[in-house]
Amino acid sequence: MKPVSLTRGEIQRIIDSPGIKVVSASFVLLCQNSSEYRLSVLVGKKIGKAVFRNRVRRRLKEAYRLTEGFPPGSYIIMGRNPALTTSFELILDQMVQARKTLLRLKA
Repeated sequence: MKPVSLTRGEIQRIIDSPGIKVVSASFVLLCQNSSEYRLSVLVGKKIGKAVFRNRVRRRLKEAYRLTEGFPPGSYIIMGRNPALTTSFELILDQMVQARKTLLRLKA
């Protein structure tokens, strides 16, 4: 199931008061409860030029897509600098760990 993008207002609301925050080396995952899947991937200019930011965005989206079992909710994935040079397998492992942490905190 493809998640729907969040609006700017929703993104700001979740950043201001996230329900659950999971920090990893390559990304920060913010989550709020919702009845549908909503996702936005944010990558700041500190990462580098647009080519590098887009690469990080694509890698994080693909890792989220391949990690099954996320409960319904509004998610923001904020890319960090190591996501550019870290192997994709390691990013995928970090996403799986973030999902496990999220499920543990939601229970």
